[in-house]
Amino acid sequence: MKKLKWVIDNIEEIIASILFCTVISLLMAQVIARYIFGQGLAWSEELLRFAFLTMVYFAAALGAKRGAHFRVTVLVNILPAKLKRCLEFIQYIISFVFNSFIIYLGTKVVVDMEEFPQISQILSWDMRYVYAMIPIAFIFVNIRLLIRMFSDFGFIKGEPSA
Repeated sequence: MKKLKWVIDNIEEIIASILFCTVISLLMAQVIARYIFGQGLAWSEELLRFAFLTMVYFAAALGAKRGAHFRVTVLVNILPAKLKRCLEFIQYIISFVFNSFIIYLGTKVVVDMEEFPQISQILSWDMRYVYAMIPIAFIFVNIRLLIRMFSDFGFIKGEPSA
């Protein structure tokens, strides 16, 4: 049970780390293939692209978990505490709504690809599964955003805000 809790608490790090290692390994294989054997690996370029983009989206979820997303705080920091808290809450809501919109649109694209399928050129993968990583990753972002918001506003006990 402890291991399962650890996996759930660190799922973004696990996925992003595996994808990062995959990206580095594929880049190294591509460099070796090009410079030692004189010919690149076409399949590795496509897989590298898919792994890198998926890694970026899961890193966004990791950023939401850690409260590390970019925001301009110059104006907010000079406001009174109550107004600052109000603006922080509004920021959480706007982020949640935006992410939900991305989840909706990403899911719509994946569902529409049932009728108009696309196949990747080299690996011959059904691109629905590649595109599905976007709404899946944004679901993770929204979950972590909600956990952080509930923690920051005292609804649940958790990590203090950054």
